[in-house]
Amino acid sequence: MHLAMDNLNIYYSESAVCLVAERIGFEGDLGRKGRCGILRNAASSQAFLSDPEHPLGFHFTPKHASWLNQIEIWFSILVRKLITV
Repeated sequence: MHLAMDNLNIYYSESAVCLVAERIGFEGDLGRKGRCGILRNAASSQAFLSDPEHPLGFHFTPKHASWLNQIEIWFSILVRKLITV
């Protein structure tokens, strides 16, 4: 399963990382929030969630781009092409 998300910090929070680790059967040490391991900081949490080896893949959009804008543009193009044909 692949999930596309924007960079809202709740998507890579401690609880999200723990939930994903449980679902994928991760048996390693997650560390401690703000101190060490995967939970050390936001970047390490995002890296864990984005690991292509996991069966549950997270894909984060760039911080400067809103994925909703991209979806809206795609639907706009789709509608214009269907209406003009």
